[in-house]
Amino acid sequence: LSSNSSVHGHVLVVGYPGVGKSTLVEALKSNTWFRKQVKNVPPHTAGIIPHTFEDKRYGRVIYYDFAGDPHFNFSQAALMEQSAFSHCSSVLIVVDMSKPVTVDGILYWYQLVSSATKECPSVIIVGSHADLLPPLGRDSQKELSQICKDLSSVLKDEHPGSNFGTITHVSLDCRYTKSDDLQRLHQSIQDCFNNDDVMRISSAAVVLLQILSEVVKHSLACTFSEVQQFMAQIGIKVSTDDLLCWAKELELHGYVLVLWNKTSSDSWIITDVKQFMNTVHEKLFSEKAKPLRGPSSNLGLIPVSQLSVLFPDLPPSVLVSCFELLQYCFKIDDHNVLFENLTKSTQEPSERTEYLFFPSLLEGVRSEVKWIISGDGVCVLGWYLSCKGRCSYFPPRFVYVLLLKLAFECSHPCPDDDHTPLEGRRRRCDVWKSGIHWLMECGVEGFVEVVKESKGVMVVMRSKHQMECMKTLSLVFSKICNVLKGLCHASLSTTEYLLDPKELKTFSSLPEVDSLQLYLMSEVKRVLSENEGKMIISESGNGCMETSDIRFLLQYPLQGKSEKGDGHGLSFVLYPH
Repeated sequence: LSSNSSVHGHVLVVGYPGVGKSTLVEALKSNTWFRKQVKNVPPHTAGIIPHTFEDKRYGRVIYYDFAGDPHFNFSQAALMEQSAFSHCSSVLIVVDMSKPVTVDGILYWYQLVSSATKECPSVIIVGSHADLLPPLGRDSQKELSQICKDLSSVLKDEHPGSNFGTITHVSLDCRYTKSDDLQRLHQSIQDCFNNDDVMRISSAAVVLLQILSEVVKHSLACTFSEVQQFMAQIGIKVSTDDLLCWAKELELHGYVLVLWNKTSSDSWIITDVKQFMNTVHEKLFSEKAKPLRGPSSNLGLIPVSQLSVLFPDLPPSVLVSCFELLQYCFKIDDHNVLFENLTKSTQEPSERTEYLFFPSLLEGVRSEVKWIISGDGVCVLGWYLSCKGRCSYFPPRFVYVLLLKLAFECSHPCPDDDHTPLEGRRRRCDVWKSGIHWLMECGVEGFVEVVKESKGVMVVMRSKHQMECMKTLSLVFSKICNVLKGLCHASLSTTEYLLDPKELKTFSSLPEVDSLQLYLMSEVKRVLSENEGKMIISESGNGCMETSDIRFLLQYPLQGKSEKGDGHGLSFVLYPH
C-alpha cells in the first residue's frame, strides 16, 4: 500500500435528516478553487455512504455520510462502531442553523458516537445553512460558540474526571465549495488526523490488502483458496497459517472480517467490512427494505432462504456466519420457541424452516405481562440499573445485543407437557423491541426491559426457590454487565437500585418503573452489613423498606465487588454462595 493511497483519515458525518450532510460532503470533496454552488446532490435514502477523497494537504480521506433514515438504527450504530474502530479521526455533527439548535440535540449524536468509540472523539460542530439567517438576525458563530461551552460543561458535570476529545465549531454555507469557512473546516479536520495509523500494519498485511482488492474486484468476499490461487499465479507461495495470520492482522485494524473454518476452501474473508455492513443495512434494515424482508420480519424473523434473494452474490452460510459474528442475529429452526401468537406451523419437524432472529427488526411493544409463577411462598427479586445524567442513555447496540443474549442464553425450551408452568406452550420467551419475558427449566420466571427511553434497565425474577431466583438474577446481571462493558463507552456512568420485594409481590402484572420506589444498592449493602436500623429509605424519600423483608439477602451476601476502572459505575453484584 503506497503512501499516496494510504487512508490518512476517517471522518464520520452525522446529524438529523435534512441538515445538509450529503451536500457538505460533496463540498468537502471538491477541488474547485473558485466559488461554486454544489447542486443536484443525489438524495441518499438509506445507509452510510462512504466517499473517498484525495487532498493535496492531508492525503486520502474517507467521509462516512450517515444519510437517509429518519431514525438511527442498530445496524447504523454497528457500522459507526466499525468505522470508528478503524482509526476514526474526527466527527462532524451537522446542524441546520436556520432552525433552533439545542445542546440536547447535539448531545444525542455525541453520545451515539462516543458509545461506538473506545476513546472520546474529536468533534466539530458544523452549522450549515448559515446563509439563510437574516443579516441582522441570529449570530451563528456566537450561538455555536455558546453551544460548545454548554456541551463541555454538561460533559464535565456528568462525567467528572473523564478526558474528552476537542470540541470546535464552524459556521458556513455547506452548498459552496470555495469559502474561507470551508477552508477553515478543512484545517480543523486535518488537525484531527493521525497519519501514523497505517504504519502500524506489517508490510505483509499491506500486500495482502492490495491482493484482496485484485481478487474480489466487484464482490465483497472471497475464500482463502481463491487468495492462495491468485498469489500462486503471481509467483507468491504462502501457507494457510501465514495467510490466516496476515488476515487476522487486517481484521484487528478493522479492514476485513475473517470467517475461519478447518479447511481453507470453507474459510472466507469479507474484504471490505464497512461496505458489507452498509449493504446489509440498505437491503435488510432500512425503511425501503421493509417490503422485501417478508411478513415475519416485524417479529424479528427472516427465513435463511430469503438471504439468497436479498444477497445473491454471497452464500447464505457466509452471511449467517457474518451476522452471528457481528451479533446481529441468532439462527433457530423453529419460530414457535419465541412467539406463542404465531400461527401454528403446518410443517413436519423434518421440514422446519431455519430462521434468523434479529431483535433490531422487532416492531411490537410490550403488552401487559401476567406472571406465570404466583401465589404464596414466591420469592421476588427486582433490580434496576439507571444511567446517570439527563443526557446519558444506553445505545441501540446495547439494547439489541442484550435481548439477543438473554433470548438464547438464559431461557430454555419447556417440554411439550400440559403439567409444565407454561401450560404446554412450547416456547422459550416472549420478546418485543425493548424487553423479554421468559420461564426457565429451573422454575425461575424472568423479566428484563430497557425502559425510560433507554435510560434504565429493569430486571425482575420470580421463583418458588430463593436460591434459584438469586442464581438467575446474578446470571442476568453478569450478562448485562458484559454487554455494557463491550458496547458502551467508559464515560457512561450508571447507578444500581434494589426494588422492594414486598412491593413487587402486590402486583399481578409488571408495574411501570415510575410507580416503584428505588433503593440505592450501596445503601442496601451498608444497612445490611452494618445492621443499622430497621428501615431503608428510598431515593425519593417517599418510601421505606423494612430490612426484615430483605434479610434473606444475607444468605447470599452482597459481595461489595467494586467495578472500579470500567467507568460504568457498577458497584455491587449479587452473588449467591
